[in-house]
Amino acid sequence: MLHLPNGQWSSSFEEAYLHLLETHFPGCHVENHSKHDSIPRWLPSLNFTEVKRIITEDRVRWAIKSMAPFKSPGKDSIYPAFLQKGLQYLLYPLCRIYQASLTRGCILGP
Repeated sequence: MLHLPNGQWSSSFEEAYLHLLETHFPGCHVENHSKHDSIPRWLPSLNFTEVKRIITEDRVRWAIKSMAPFKSPGKDSIYPAFLQKGLQYLLYPLCRIYQASLTRGCILGP
């Protein structure tokens, strides 16, 4: 449950997600592309050129290096130390994945 700006508490996960989406990605909205597409997508108002300016190898490198190496892994079961040790091999593909994710408005799960 989240405390909403109107003073109410969110009544569902969807309402909480929509509030977080609007707070952190203003102007985006959720859209389901088809009846068979079960992945909700948020649609950014950015094109690929803008995304490449925002998500750079330097920024991804900084983000990965700033993590505590042995912090508990997330749902993907990957420790930050693994990413840090293999950064020279992972940086390019990770950057492209993040850029594609932001451009397409789709965040895939583990």
